[in-house]
Amino acid sequence: MKKTGDKDSFFNKIMQPRVLFFVAGFFIALSFLAPALFTRPWGLFTFNVKTSYIGETFGIMNPFIAIAAAIITYAAFWAQFKANQDMLENNRIQHETDLAKQEEENNHNQKQLAINRFYEMLQIHRDNVKELEWFVVEGDGSITRMNGRQIFAYHLLEYNLIYSILDTLYPTQDPEKDDATKAKKAYEIFYKGANDAQLSLVKRANINKAIASCASPQYFIGKVAGILGISNDTAKEHAKLVDSLKDIYANKNFFIAQPPFRGHFEELNNYYRHLFLTVKTVVKVEKKYLEYNEKRDLLRILRAQLTNTEQVMLCYNWFSGNGRQWEEKDGNHFFTQYRMVHNITPNKLLPFRTPMNNDAAAYKNFMAHFGKSESIKMFCNRQDPMFEFEDWDGYPKFNYN
Repeated sequence: MKKTGDKDSFFNKIMQPRVLFFVAGFFIALSFLAPALFTRPWGLFTFNVKTSYIGETFGIMNPFIAIAAAIITYAAFWAQFKANQDMLENNRIQHETDLAKQEEENNHNQKQLAINRFYEMLQIHRDNVKELEWFVVEGDGSITRMNGRQIFAYHLLEYNLIYSILDTLYPTQDPEKDDATKAKKAYEIFYKGANDAQLSLVKRANINKAIASCASPQYFIGKVAGILGISNDTAKEHAKLVDSLKDIYANKNFFIAQPPFRGHFEELNNYYRHLFLTVKTVVKVEKKYLEYNEKRDLLRILRAQLTNTEQVMLCYNWFSGNGRQWEEKDGNHFFTQYRMVHNITPNKLLPFRTPMNNDAAAYKNFMAHFGKSESIKMFCNRQDPMFEFEDWDGYPKFNYN
């Protein structure tokens, strides 16, 4: 059985004007033969004087000429019909082409707007970083104003100080649970400051002058312990605390002009809020305007503005819960899907680093916390790893299977 499309195709072929004109020509030629055909006896039919010839000679030709005229007229109407159909089809195609071009142009404009918006927000981020400041007292007593990204090194130093105190004074029973709790508590003190009672101790101790007179790490530790409401004797009993604060004591001058434990919420809240908004603005752009790889490229530019220390502090901000929206179980995946902490290494993170600086062990500890989310396996692989160090020779590789 032939399909409807086959019938239509056959009909369209026989309805072509050249076919119809050929048929019309046949009937016109037949009209000239009609007198001879219809005035001669043909078997059962005899045309003579008695029966009367069929009209006049030219009258015999009329039906065939009329048929030919009808066919030619039909051919003309058919040609016009097909021309109208072709015009409508061309108009439809042109309309679709115009819409496609318009949509393509609109997509290009929206893409360009998104990129321009990103660079505007990137400039604001740079301005926010420039406004961050820290004051350091030099050996001659002069105060040096430091600003920009270099202050994050001092922020990390203060955070390590707080964590080291908590780690020493509160022994770990369950490493995975307690270390995480200490890390979060340390960031709470760093970010929001000590509580009212402890802050009053800071004021009474006049820490900015007291630290300047510290002649040894032990004395320095005693001052710090007093600020946090810890007895000096208790602090001195912990040799681990003395060892862990030697590096901090070596940089004690950064505490003189700006005492620790006051909190950094006011200065850093705008920094983190705008940084988060910049990432979110890029991520939420529709796929038809910006593909995933294009978003990654833009955010790679943003991440390049962050030092490794900044990324460490950003990770702590998330880990503490203050910046929990950076990486969520059911929500944003700015760390795993968009690699905003791609440049950190395990031994730069407390409480995941190990005493012997064993990278593999630190990496395992980190993944034990961070890897609880399936988003790492969902968005990362060996060809596109979560962290930069996974591409380095001699460093551990995470099993993404």
